[in-house]
Amino acid sequence: MYISHVYGESVTEFSEGQRVALRPSCDAWMRGDRFGAVESVGRTRVYVRMDRSQKLRPIHPSNLAHMAAGAL
Repeated sequence: MYISHVYGESVTEFSEGQRVALRPSCDAWMRGDRFGAVESVGRTRVYVRMDRSQKLRPIHPSNLAHMAAGAL
């Protein structure tokens, strides 16, 4: 598995369907929700459907890492 560890700075960097990983400092990461797919992009938050829990979580872009294509 390869994650680029390039964390976002703006919501404009993310697009629907893109795979992302949470930053380890997030509570959701500690609860097992580590990876997901972008479902929608708001003004200040990126809405991510998490793989493990299937929850839709609003996450600030600075807490999301871009994943390389085909990583998971």
